[in-house]
Amino acid sequence: MKRILTITLVISMTLRGFSQIESINHYKIAIQEIKEMLEDKKPINLTKAVFLVENAYMNGVLDWNSFNSELKKYLPIFQKMIDNNGFEGYKTAKNWAIHTYMTDTTVTKNGYQQFHYDYENYISDTLGLVWNLLMNIDNITGAHLGNCRSLPLLYKLWCNEFGAKAYLSNLPMHLYIRQQDEQGIWWNIELTSFYKYMPTEDYVIQFKIKNEARNNGLYMKALSEKECLIILLEDLIHFYEARTSIYYDEFVKECTELGLKYWYNSTLLLRKFDYEKYHLDSEMKKLGLNNYNQISYYPKLVEKYKIIDNLAKYIEKIGYTEVSTESYSDMFKGIEEKANKYPKQK
Repeated sequence: MKRILTITLVISMTLRGFSQIESINHYKIAIQEIKEMLEDKKPINLTKAVFLVENAYMNGVLDWNSFNSELKKYLPIFQKMIDNNGFEGYKTAKNWAIHTYMTDTTVTKNGYQQFHYDYENYISDTLGLVWNLLMNIDNITGAHLGNCRSLPLLYKLWCNEFGAKAYLSNLPMHLYIRQQDEQGIWWNIELTSFYKYMPTEDYVIQFKIKNEARNNGLYMKALSEKECLIILLEDLIHFYEARTSIYYDEFVKECTELGLKYWYNSTLLLRKFDYEKYHLDSEMKKLGLNNYNQISYYPKLVEKYKIIDNLAKYIEKIGYTEVSTESYSDMFKGIEEKANKYPKQK
């Protein structure tokens, strides 16, 4: 699918000019800002946090003022939609305006186009950037293209900036929105499909979510602002690994431990398990050991083994379900058929 990506070529050329040290500095800036928000040393600003994480991935070439102004320029449009429809008296009017703008093909201000799931590149890291969603426009339909990270994140940021109440919620490899209607009833908003709302039961079945995972707050709850920051810490780790091919260093450990301090029953437990197991295996390798049964004469290794064993048992206890990239693809069977049915002309 061809598309117009503003300054893509400039960025791709700029990225090649950055050293790894310069790149890592942007990750350190991001974690420091997020840490101060988590510790209440700074007010939580989810828009700024998203920018810092995405700017780290883009090696510092994004501009905060441009990102912030691009995001906020839509707010007067939302307000005008409310005024024109006489919805000022409704508690959910702001949610309605944002949701309608992103999903309705009859809205003049959005060019009669939905913010659209990119069916060809849905697991692309760059596609998951809110910045890229705002800039990434299909040159046939004129639709903004995103995925299951960028679409719900943009909706959440617009709600925060516009004073509407909406919550991120997580599933394996997936984000969606939870919010309440005028009567206080909760709804799941799925911005990646042609359905405006998704029944909870469908999520449970499609993603094979266990009751334990829901009861323990691992998946499918309305996330607090601080828990949203933990989601961004997970993104930061993922982007760091993608850019540096470093998986088990002190930066990864720092992000993991910080996140677990504020949301222990999160998927960061998997990061901690992987980190601890890698370092145990590395120490065993140095000693010429290749089996955990061989570590009984090494007290420090035994302690490390207990840590990963307890982590594994705890992760299973709280209901973690592994979803591979292949399984994720299977859950979106028919995605190409849907794409083919999507009107290519305005």
